[in-house]
Amino acid sequence: MTKVNDILEKLRYFENENEITKETLTTVYDNQEEFTPYFIRALERVTAEPDLIYRGEKDYALHYYSLLFLAAFREKAAFPMILKLARLNEEDLEDLFSEDYLKEDFPRVLKSTFDNDFDSLKETIKNKQLSDQMRTILLELYLSTSKAGREQDVTFLRDIIENSGLENLTSVAETVIFFELHEMKEDIQSLFDQERIDVMQIENYQNFMDRLFGNGETRLPLEWTDSAKSKMLLEERIAENREVNRILEQYLGQATKKREWLQKARKGNFERNEPCPCGSGKKYKKCHLKIDQQAEKEKIPVEPMRIQQMRLNAYPFIPINSSEKTVKMMSTFDKKALEINGLVYLALHDRSETLVEYVDSEELFDLLELEDQQMLKKIVRFIVHYLLDAHRLFLEKVTEEGFSSFEAYDEKYKLHYRSQDWHQLFIKYMRFLPEEFDEKTCQKVEILVAELTL
Repeated sequence: MTKVNDILEKLRYFENENEITKETLTTVYDNQEEFTPYFIRALERVTAEPDLIYRGEKDYALHYYSLLFLAAFREKAAFPMILKLARLNEEDLEDLFSEDYLKEDFPRVLKSTFDNDFDSLKETIKNKQLSDQMRTILLELYLSTSKAGREQDVTFLRDIIENSGLENLTSVAETVIFFELHEMKEDIQSLFDQERIDVMQIENYQNFMDRLFGNGETRLPLEWTDSAKSKMLLEERIAENREVNRILEQYLGQATKKREWLQKARKGNFERNEPCPCGSGKKYKKCHLKIDQQAEKEKIPVEPMRIQQMRLNAYPFIPINSSEKTVKMMSTFDKKALEINGLVYLALHDRSETLVEYVDSEELFDLLELEDQQMLKKIVRFIVHYLLDAHRLFLEKVTEEGFSSFEAYDEKYKLHYRSQDWHQLFIKYMRFLPEEFDEKTCQKVEILVAELTL
């Protein structure tokens, strides 16, 4: 008993860390049954008194070690107490544990001790006192251990959305991303509409879609420890960047051919009798020459290629940016619908909301310096001509498939943007450029929007 108390005393405070030897750990592991009740009681204490570290025990550490040992023991009897600990409010949890511990270690502890009491787990997930970060962790535990099947898992998430009464459901959106539940993308759109997503965590629906169909979180800069490893990783990163740029350029060469050809045509790089750069095998004069001449006549502005690359950096429907599942799905997507989405993405992704404010307010616009006004108009021209191309393809698609409403089109093809939303922005931006788009042109689009609006 004295030996147990001695070891518990070493584990009680972080300042004793140097006294915890390999022999200490071996002793604990060899006497699991004897130590387990003490570890569970340590958790009971911090759950009952989460403010104890502010009452003279600032270096208290036994709850940390208790969780790690109980996880190592795979101690299922500890799970109810750990679940009770998880129900503490966000402020208490932050007092008791570091952010890294909650993100990295606590989920492993939960999974290692889970006693398969799914009813208690589901009840806790719906608890209104639960922090959204902890709800995310518990949802990950539920979906990674549930054997109910994908359909039932989706039903459970939808039940949380519809019946839990929870105001912040960022956790559900994070879970949909993590488990690639593509069928729930419209549910998350609704949560954004209802302002039930924390925009500090997921900026907007488009950001959600980038993460859902892409490779996950933005990569953080690599941290290197020694020069040899640093050199090796640096070489890998350079090679990776070269491949990213190659694929991006290939995509841009396909998705924005008209603009790229226009740049080359203006420089006189294409001869009439040369093979068309589109790869059709036909001569340029019998393929895209007329398209380019029309584009030249329309004076389509060309956004610099490096800017287009930046805008497509997170776009998930390019193989280099996609998860394996998305790459497989892309083969089943309609190519024209993907092209429409890509053009709208280029037009609207990561554009400042302030831009719309200046377009909406003549008074605000007049306050800008002349140089800033010219720059703003230049950006709007880029946007309008991306949307013009998207609009033309959209009309083709509506005619081909006989869609009677924006809603019908979106039900089948919507990805990042609602078709009605981007059409309304299209009209707004066209009206901002009256020298290029007369009232008759704007009214034509307005009539179409009215016809397709339910």
